[in-house]
Amino acid sequence: MSEKAKPSKKIWVSCIIAAILVIAAVILVVNSDHIFAQTTESLDAAEEKGLDYITKMEAVQTTPIEDRIFEEDNKKNAEELMEEFQKDPSVIWKTLKDYDTLIMGDSRAQCFLIYDFMDEQHCLVMHSTTIYTIRELLPDVEARKPHVIVISYGINDVGLYHDDGVEKYMADFAELIAQLQEVDPGVKIYVNSIIPCLESEYDRAPNWMAIPSWNEYIKNYCEEHDIGYIDITDLANEHRDLYIDDGVHLVEEFYPYWGAVLAARIASDMSVQH
Repeated sequence: MSEKAKPSKKIWVSCIIAAILVIAAVILVVNSDHIFAQTTESLDAAEEKGLDYITKMEAVQTTPIEDRIFEEDNKKNAEELMEEFQKDPSVIWKTLKDYDTLIMGDSRAQCFLIYDFMDEQHCLVMHSTTIYTIRELLPDVEARKPHVIVISYGINDVGLYHDDGVEKYMADFAELIAQLQEVDPGVKIYVNSIIPCLESEYDRAPNWMAIPSWNEYIKNYCEEHDIGYIDITDLANEHRDLYIDDGVHLVEEFYPYWGAVLAARIASDMSVQH
């Protein structure tokens, strides 16, 4: 081969290499488009699945779970409130007033007012009264429109209803509660358990022996009708030394204990509602 032929051969080889590179580039571009298309399709499918999952999760009812967690928090808060009340009893009465609480009851509830823990704006209380007094106080309740009502009667009712029985008592009580709700729509009502008397007084008033069984009726009614029930039977038994000589009424030192139970329950319930 002549010297002049050598350059031609180099040119031919270069052309072949160039052609191969062009073909490779075309193949790469085509494959890249295909890969990109597949990747896009995969991303679209993943996005669609993700959106579908989010939609399904949004449809799940999470409120009951959140409520349970919130209720647990409020149980702790109620305990903290009790500790706070013990350190500063004045917080008890401020809490009850802040929640616009109205206490309605007989002579034992009247001592909230007598001992100057609560004022007349937050008390409709009188000695020797029964649940029938509620009907007489309806105009006062309608005028005040309290946010919370605590009802504390019973010591005189067990004697009054001796012949008719607790069933009749509960029927009348239910009617009176309905009337309270009618004159003050949206009010939150709590019924305090009938406070027991000391056993030493059963001889002069045998009907008082029925107080524990009456409290069971009251508790069941409240649970069935979304009425708050506050049982202070154990509290009263724990502080038997705070009864006065008649075995029925209690000294001033008992009322911060009772008030703390009321305030903690009301504050806890109101927190859950909001």
